[in-house]
Amino acid sequence: MSKVKTANRVIRPYLGIESFDNSLDGIQLKVNGELNTGKQYLNSSQFEDLRLSIEFRLGLASLERDANEIGLTLNDLRLQLVAHSKTLSRVHIIRDWNLQTEDLEDLEFHASDLPEVFLDGRSGFELRCALILGNQLSAAPLKVYEKGTWLAIVGWQVLPDQEVALFSPKPMDLSIKRSLGLDSKALVYVESKSENIWAAAEIDDAITVWIDEDTLNQILMSRGSTSRSTELLLARLALESLIGQISKALRAESRSPEQLAQMLESKELDSNAFTTFFERNKGTLSETNDLAEAIELIKDSPARAASKLESQVDIRGDIKRLIKEADG
Repeated sequence: MSKVKTANRVIRPYLGIESFDNSLDGIQLKVNGELNTGKQYLNSSQFEDLRLSIEFRLGLASLERDANEIGLTLNDLRLQLVAHSKTLSRVHIIRDWNLQTEDLEDLEFHASDLPEVFLDGRSGFELRCALILGNQLSAAPLKVYEKGTWLAIVGWQVLPDQEVALFSPKPMDLSIKRSLGLDSKALVYVESKSENIWAAAEIDDAITVWIDEDTLNQILMSRGSTSRSTELLLARLALESLIGQISKALRAESRSPEQLAQMLESKELDSNAFTTFFERNKGTLSETNDLAEAIELIKDSPARAASKLESQVDIRGDIKRLIKEADG
């Protein structure tokens, strides 16, 4: 089996800004004392009590030199730290420094200091630190001039460890529904974006779970038991759709479940979202912890597989508890 490695790089039409490419490499984020190297998964108890610390190790002399080479000064540069909600795509500016006049300071804060939407227990959030142009300049060809244009950016994701469906919904407005060929009243849609399940490095590379935007907003902004129950039911629906997509891809496979299991166990296949999915859940899908049996169950009986995975996190028990709380 041939393996193709690819890498994405943003190409931007400005001369000289490549000098800033590594300028933010010295900035480090620690979550609960652990260094975040780009993406960090935490269990539910850890996610509810997050301590964040950021160290800013910037070479201001080097930044000023790079800025001067493209006709800028240090006074033209700002550094922004923002929180980005992965579900609602909202941005909250935490700090904004003028690098000429303000001293950088290391930060320590609790996640509860962020607006509640950034603590979405299903999807997590992202912190981004961006070096931006702080002043509006005269327009010129191939020159960065528009205030707010980022020159360099670094980001870290803080994600809840989801053992079942990797359920991370995206808001679906009317324009997205139209592009997907859906009715305006559509509530949930699972979009398959990868024909080969073994080619997806992350679950988002293969599948996107869309939920009606208004419904998702109400769920995330409400702390009530009804909202939480609705969220769990939607997660169950998305889980069954996800398993259905995996089952469809497996039925199109020429290799048997035994062959696929052997390739997974021998590490012949590169680690990706789906290899991780099977390795994590084979014990739930197979009483004997047999990977081939787990793959065969999803292939032949996706509804039964989804039911087994649902029981792993006891969605039924959670909903019964929430109904009892509401009645009380």
